[in-house]
Amino acid sequence: MVEYKKIWKAVLRSCGIGTFIGILPAEGATVALMIGYLEAKRWSKTPEEFSNGAVEGVAGAQAANNAATGGAMVPT
Repeated sequence: MVEYKKIWKAVLRSCGIGTFIGILPAEGATVALMIGYLEAKRWSKTPEEFSNGAVEGVAGAQAANNAATGGAMVPT
């Protein structure tokens, strides 16, 4: 529960980013993953922990990656 309280903002932000990137033609989950990770790092209070496996970075990247899949159905 403590970790969830740390990551919920990053997850919501990355879901929106991933959905938007997924809607764009010729973009993919990899682009969404990179942008989700970078935005989670940018908004974090402790960005120096991101190269050491910070849970915010992992959750942000994976949320964007998974949301891109749903967003990719819009152009289809």
